[in-house]
Amino acid sequence: MFGTFRRRTYLINKSSQLTYVAFSVLPALVLTIFCVFFIFKNGELILRGSREQPIVAIYELQQSVAELSNHGINSEVGNEVQELQGKLVNLSQSLESSYEETTLRWNSTRQVLYLVMFSVLFCVGFWAFIYSHRIAGPLYRIQKNIDELARGEDIPPVVLRKNDEFQELGASLETLRLRIREKENVNS
Repeated sequence: MFGTFRRRTYLINKSSQLTYVAFSVLPALVLTIFCVFFIFKNGELILRGSREQPIVAIYELQQSVAELSNHGINSEVGNEVQELQGKLVNLSQSLESSYEETTLRWNSTRQVLYLVMFSVLFCVGFWAFIYSHRIAGPLYRIQKNIDELARGEDIPPVVLRKNDEFQELGASLETLRLRIREKENVNS
């Protein structure tokens, strides 16, 4: 009704598979941390520059306007200077608001980068684990067959899965198995 339940062995050779996964994930981890560090560092520098450059320019303009208002100028020019001071204050507030918005967007971008980093590391680890079965499975099977041959037992034909590694080693073991069988048949 539900089919047969087949228990899977996820770690055939625990130490070698986990070592393989660790050595696959470690370079990805180092590269990811390196890239993310430089992206964050450059982002912070760009963010700081986007705030400091306009503030310096506004400060210089405010100093110039203050010097103009300190000099004895007529009321018509004085009104224009005050209007200019008001515009500078509005511009300063607008830039501050824009900077806060940029900071919020940068923080959300950093969160996405963290998510991408952990997703990439998880995928690398997962695929390394899956691929380790193509190595550990055949090695386990070949070692088991060699041990059986050493004890003088008859083993079934050595056939590895299509995508497994060590196909040549499996074929060599199958040739050895057939030769041993031939010698046993000749001696019998």
